[in-house]
Amino acid sequence: MKKDSKVAISCSIRYYISSIITFFIYFSITVIATGAFTSVTGYTAYSAETNEVLYHYYYEQGEDTQKAQFEAQGIEVSTVALRSTLDGTAKTVTDVIAQIAGGLITLGFVHNSLWNLGAGDNNLVNFGHRTYDRLRGAKIGLIAAVPGFVAWLITVVAKLGLIGGKWFVLFRFLNYQAFLPFNAIFGQSTASTDMLSWGQIFGGLIIVFILPIISAIFYILGYKKFSFNKFVYKKER
Repeated sequence: MKKDSKVAISCSIRYYISSIITFFIYFSITVIATGAFTSVTGYTAYSAETNEVLYHYYYEQGEDTQKAQFEAQGIEVSTVALRSTLDGTAKTVTDVIAQIAGGLITLGFVHNSLWNLGAGDNNLVNFGHRTYDRLRGAKIGLIAAVPGFVAWLITVVAKLGLIGGKWFVLFRFLNYQAFLPFNAIFGQSTASTDMLSWGQIFGGLIIVFILPIISAIFYILGYKKFSFNKFVYKKER
């Protein structure tokens, strides 16, 4: 049990680190795609002194007359470009690439611990030092998923109105390594439990169980000593 807890803690840390990495991958790819597939449509005007937003201007409106009016009042105006929204095929491709990258990183982070544990158990079972437990990987995964489950419980409590509704952001961030399935359940722009139905909230348990499922699969693959490297090597030959 002690060893299982250590493996679970290691997997949990790796899994949630992969969430952070996936977030930055998604952000980086989105910035690149936005620059490549969107255009400047106008700008936001700020007060150079106070950084207060003065107005939004779009080129389609014609000549910007507001800037001169503010400057006539002695207000120095600075501007930041506004770009069109990344959508359609460009948005889909960007999301898929980021999800694949994040998914591969997540699987890579979790793979070794569970695979090696399964392979080691295979040897112990063969020599009569251990009884095979095909659910061992899943049990470890359930322990590793505790932070995600706690975040889900906090979301439930927030939905009940017992605490502020912004805690949903924590649940989203902890599961960013699966942001496409997450968005399919909750929507991409959802930031508060007030915007969620109970069906969506309970659907979030699907996301929580991703780690136990991955852990169960890799443990079994390790026990069967199925190696992707050997598979790829054989294909190349």
